[in-house]
Amino acid sequence: MLKMEINLIKIRTMYSKYNRYLHKIPNNFKTIGLVIIPSILYLIRGWQYIRTPQLYAEDGALWLADAYNKGWRTLFSPYNGFAHTTERLFALLVIMFPLKFAPLIFNLAGYGLFILMCYYLFSSRVKIFTNNFQKLFMALSLGLIANFIEFIFNFSTSIFLIGVIGLCIYFAKPANNTVIRLVEKILFILACLTLPFAWFYLVIILFDWIWRKQYKIFYIVVSIFGSIVQLYVYLFSDYSRTNSVHTRILLTSKYTVLEIFNQIITPALRFAQINIGVNIPLYQFLIIFIFCVLLGLVLLSVLIKHGTIQLKYLVLFSVLFTMAALKNPLVGGNLNSVNILKLMDTTELGNRYFFYGILGVTAVLAIAASTYINKKARIYFLLLYISFGLLTSVVAGELIINKNFSNYSASYINGIKNLNRTKQGTLITIPENPGTTWFIKLYAKK
Repeated sequence: MLKMEINLIKIRTMYSKYNRYLHKIPNNFKTIGLVIIPSILYLIRGWQYIRTPQLYAEDGALWLADAYNKGWRTLFSPYNGFAHTTERLFALLVIMFPLKFAPLIFNLAGYGLFILMCYYLFSSRVKIFTNNFQKLFMALSLGLIANFIEFIFNFSTSIFLIGVIGLCIYFAKPANNTVIRLVEKILFILACLTLPFAWFYLVIILFDWIWRKQYKIFYIVVSIFGSIVQLYVYLFSDYSRTNSVHTRILLTSKYTVLEIFNQIITPALRFAQINIGVNIPLYQFLIIFIFCVLLGLVLLSVLIKHGTIQLKYLVLFSVLFTMAALKNPLVGGNLNSVNILKLMDTTELGNRYFFYGILGVTAVLAIAASTYINKKARIYFLLLYISFGLLTSVVAGELIINKNFSNYSASYINGIKNLNRTKQGTLITIPENPGTTWFIKLYAKK
């Protein structure tokens, strides 16, 4: 017992020294250190996908193929009811390099978006979090985050992270460097022309304009322009999203409650899904429903009382995106509305829709822990929280990411070789993950 107390004192002393030392480090170096933590964990969890890079779904079959076959015309092609300017512009840059490097470039770009998002979350220019404990809590949680299978070294899904990046750029203190200020404005423009982010930005920016009198003309103009473009594409493109039953009973559906519990709340609390089935007894569902409501009220209270204005906007953005994803999940086929909801309750795919919810819950949890836990006890709480989450992640098989990809590296290289030695106009078809339904179709140009 005495030995255990001595060890606890040593841990607390080490944390105190670490905290005092951290205060002496310049903010830029501190931010870099915090970004390194989730970045290394991300790399460890998905190393096999950088060791053997694979193009995945839209990365090859759409962005790369359209850029190669259509050239600059690809920028004006909608997909799934939205403009995807960032992905298409990036693919145009990728084809300037030898195509054999495309899988690695796409994967590294996805990783780069994750690192960039972490930088803005922890940057002193943005001020989402107010102390080192909150940032460390968030850094570790991001590195171990559940429901992140699709993001790991996949550019098409990682592009969802540009939504957070664009929002952080909006309320970040202007950079001293002119080049950085220009790059950030370009990134914000790209975010507004990719997926529905501009709609959510517009709500937040208008609210900020009225409430805090923040007259940021550039951001309001760009968000309005992006909103108009995305609305036009959404209304007039051939694609129509699933008319889900969520539209009518968004907050009262049993399936929606289970979806929120399985896909957002439990992954945020334990770094792994529980996946409660839809056929649970009524009393179990009521327990889950009451738990979700109480947790939501507690987190809302913490956010209102102790969250920075930047964190409140981040959570609002997360809520808006999550509500949109719950209302119109991007699945269809022959499934009816109820079966779509059942599928989304326990799916291991489509987790890109739930990332924002997990991010918002985790961020508020960091504030709550920092506010209500005694300063001397915080390190013990953090160790227990991360240890428990790490254990459940390992037990559930969600620590090391396994996408069950086929290794199409040889097929891809052979396809590129055939592309370069066949006559102009010849169609070269290359298999691509996932499964056997995705193919990269390139037309020879020589």
